[in-house]
Formats: sequence, C-alpha cells, structure tokens
Amino acid sequence: MRAVVLSYLATPVEVADGGLADPHTGEAGVRVTAADVCRSEAPRMREDGEVPTPLVSGHGGSGVVTAAEPGVTGLTESDRVVLSRDLTAVGQAAGGPFVCP
Repeated sequence: MRAVVLSYLATPVEVADGGLADPHTGEAGVRVTAADVCRSEAPRMREDGEVPTPLVSGHGGSGVVTAAEPGVTGLTESDRVVLSRDLTAVGQAAGGPFVCP
C-alpha cells in the first residue's frame, strides 16, 4: 500500500510504501484508486497546526472491493465504492455534493 505521509509539520509530504493487514470478519478489503487531502486537513498541516505526526492524510477516496469477509452485507468483490470516515459524507454521496466542515 502506498500512502501520502506528513512526517513533520510545515514540510513537504512524501509517498511511502507500507503494509496492510488482510480484512477480518465484518470487514471489506478495498483497492484504493483515488484519494484526497481534504481542505479541512490542510490548515492543520502548517507549522502552527495541531496534528500529531507522522500523519497519513486523506479521509476520502474511491476504489474497488477486493474482498468481503463474512458479516459484510451489501458489498461483493469488484463493487466500486466511495470511502469516507465521515458517515454524513457517505449519506450525502447519492444525493448530492458534500463539503467537510
């Protein structure tokens, strides 16, 4: 897995390689094809920001389901999905645009 990592505040981000565990019961695996750095994260990444480092940025994206373990409903392998850690964003996805606070 590749990720954009902010190692120290007010420094350029780096692309780093890392591992990812296989999904467990109740989880789905997703091959991420697109991700973002949200405008709500950018101010916290400045020198005077309040974010612990290192930080793997991005709380939204899209991809393809690679595995749907037992306990996962409504998803099957090869489904295209939108990812968000903010459930209100997921709820808005079908009905129109969503802007983070």
